[in-house]
Amino acid sequence: VKEYASKNKDKIAEYNRVKRQTDPLFRLKNNLRCLIKQAFKRKGHQKLTKTEIILGCTFDEFKQHIESLWEPWMNWDNYGNPKDGIYEPNKTWDFDHINPMKEGMTEMEVIKLNHHSNIQPLCSYHNRFVKKSFY
Repeated sequence: VKEYASKNKDKIAEYNRVKRQTDPLFRLKNNLRCLIKQAFKRKGHQKLTKTEIILGCTFDEFKQHIESLWEPWMNWDNYGNPKDGIYEPNKTWDFDHINPMKEGMTEMEVIKLNHHSNIQPLCSYHNRFVKKSFY
């Protein structure tokens, strides 16, 4: 696998790029793995547990959980950064931690804060500009 990966980096990168654009579950899995790994890294810990165990559910169940919390304007096409770079209310949405990640210091606290019950979809504009001004 390592040999194939080292010889086919461009091919693998292109496959992943196309797959992320066309498969919301693939994009969700990759983003969650990265977000949770970064949360551990920022607190000085190493992520040693599988993402699904930290979430407390499968990726499919997490996807359904998030969709059940959507406002009418939310969908997988408007998840993340706006394509034009302009943040406006009810244009795009992000994952938001109900209890903020800054509250967690220990490895166990970081795990608890990344449980699916502490994650919700939130308007990107509100999450990045309005909510941040309260902290």
